[in-house]
Amino acid sequence: MADAKVGTLEDWQPLCDLIKEKLVVKLAEQDHNATGALSDSVEMRVTELPDRWVIEALANTYGVFVNNGRRQGATMPPISVIWRWMQQRGIASEIANERKRKGIAFAIARSISENGIPPQNGYSQHYAKGNTIKRTGWVDDVIAENEEDIYKMVEEVIGRVTDWIIFNKYKHTIKFLNDGN
Repeated sequence: MADAKVGTLEDWQPLCDLIKEKLVVKLAEQDHNATGALSDSVEMRVTELPDRWVIEALANTYGVFVNNGRRQGATMPPISVIWRWMQQRGIASEIANERKRKGIAFAIARSISENGIPPQNGYSQHYAKGNTIKRTGWVDDVIAENEEDIYKMVEEVIGRVTDWIIFNKYKHTIKFLNDGN
């Protein structure tokens, strides 16, 4: 049986570039770009296995929460993470007392634990675009919205490799027949 793996690392690079670009754009659409750290962390990895290629999209760990949200009743997120996020977004920056601002970070962490992310029937005024845009599913949406282009790119790689295999099989058959063996 012929080897099922097709293509080379270079063959799969355009697909990786497309997915990465679309993931970064989707983060911005969902207003998840306070510092750009998550967007900057998006990386595509292509791994060659004996019988196939594996394409992985990697990002900072909290990208999972950005994609899936956070369920109600989950453990409180670390206050330090909420504190840094507040500073990046300028939340409560008008409050001079740092202890009060940290109290707000605690209240936000507790609210996340109690209500989840995004909050059920909640309003998040810290978002520049209000609470009217979808805030989860950035990875899922990119794959769904670009499924046709992804399939087309995969078919192109498979098609090029299949053409090469057929050409080489034909070339070897002709050589075999011409040699009289």
